[in-house]
Amino acid sequence: MAGNSTGSGSGVLQQQQQQGLQPSFMRRKTNKREIALMYCAKLAERGDFNVNEPGFKEDMIRHFETLPTRYALDVNLDSLDVLSHQRLLNEARADQTSVSYAVRPVEILVQRSSQAGGVDGPMAMSPQVRLSGS
Repeated sequence: MAGNSTGSGSGVLQQQQQQGLQPSFMRRKTNKREIALMYCAKLAERGDFNVNEPGFKEDMIRHFETLPTRYALDVNLDSLDVLSHQRLLNEARADQTSVSYAVRPVEILVQRSSQAGGVDGPMAMSPQVRLSGS
């Protein structure tokens, strides 16, 4: 699942930049294992996941290792998208004759802003998608 589900740029690199940190690839290359462990730490902060369950962190690291690096770097650490993606891939691998999918509500926000045409002028619509439950 894309890490940037709201279009707000909330991937690992974006979060580091917002915190005033130099992107890690400029200091040294952040690897997928580190990102997986950062994601597990965020899940532990939530308090509703037992990341200390035997095999949980190892499975998450293995999942991140299968992702393209650019995707792994753009993961939204505050979202549950990674868990959904991991579950879907595991289901698809378990039974290759079935279809795996996930359905969840999506809220579409439309932000209207006036352009130079004034109050009665044309309106610019800027849709944003927010996935509920992330």
